Amino acid sequence: MIPMADLLEKEGIIKFERFEVWHDEKNADRMRSFRKVAFEACEGALGVPLFIDEERRSALCGEKPFDEFKKWIQSSKK
Repeated sequence: MIPMADLLEKEGIIKFERFEVWHDEKNADRMRSFRKVAFEACEGALGVPLFIDEERRSALCGEKPFDEFKKWIQSSKK
């Protein structure tokens, strides 16, 4: 998913904030604050990769085809 995220950034579609959550407890707590949204997107578990739209309180979980990923990103910008 990283190459796809990089491509969307390069195209100027979005700028991602990236947080390491395994070794950084502050970032892990931030991710946990979106537990409900993440569990819904990940079908009951926390998964990776996990993309969170804080404003819409929406998430995209796991590997997805590029078209699906881009559609989710573009729908979050509306």
